[in-house]
Amino acid sequence: MESRTSQGTSRRLAGKATVVVCVVGAGERMELERLHSERLAKLRAREEESSDKIKRQQREVESIAFEHRQRILREEERLRTWRAEASSQLQGREGAGVFLGSVEQGRRAINQEQLKHLERALELRERAVAAREAGAERRIAEAAEAVANAQLSARSGVEKEYLELKASLNAQRMQLEVGVMAGSLRLLPLPGQSSALQAM
Repeated sequence: MESRTSQGTSRRLAGKATVVVCVVGAGERMELERLHSERLAKLRAREEESSDKIKRQQREVESIAFEHRQRILREEERLRTWRAEASSQLQGREGAGVFLGSVEQGRRAINQEQLKHLERALELRERAVAAREAGAERRIAEAAEAVANAQLSARSGVEKEYLELKASLNAQRMQLEVGVMAGSLRLLPLPGQSSALQAM
């Protein structure tokens, strides 16, 4: 008695045992290889997309950092100019002429107080600029670390998915190869069934 199934041929030998032979066609193998290729292409596309996104983010961070550095440089230049002008005004006033007695001393005291005040203000501004610059450098370092972590995470995720897919496809391929090998072998009688085969 012989019955056909979609995955192979089954023979019943004298009511005692059933042997199943898997026959895999070339079409099924090509279909599995096509599916494998499609999945790999999707994985590669996803990896490239993640890489492009990370590169875009890195360029944005670098652009922001560059603009911030330029702003800090402009602020430092403005502070230097302001300090030089204040100093030259004070020296010009002192060297411009001879002041009389207490009026002169009063003006000098006022000018020195103004100069001290301007120097304190300048020092505070320089500290603020230095603090902003340190903050910007810290944010740049954090952004660079985030970009590196995102790249590593995306890469490991894609690699994990690829390895899982590869293992699955290898298992399917092995099943197909075992099925093809079993299909090419002749059916051998099971022990104690040789007389049943001879009767057929």
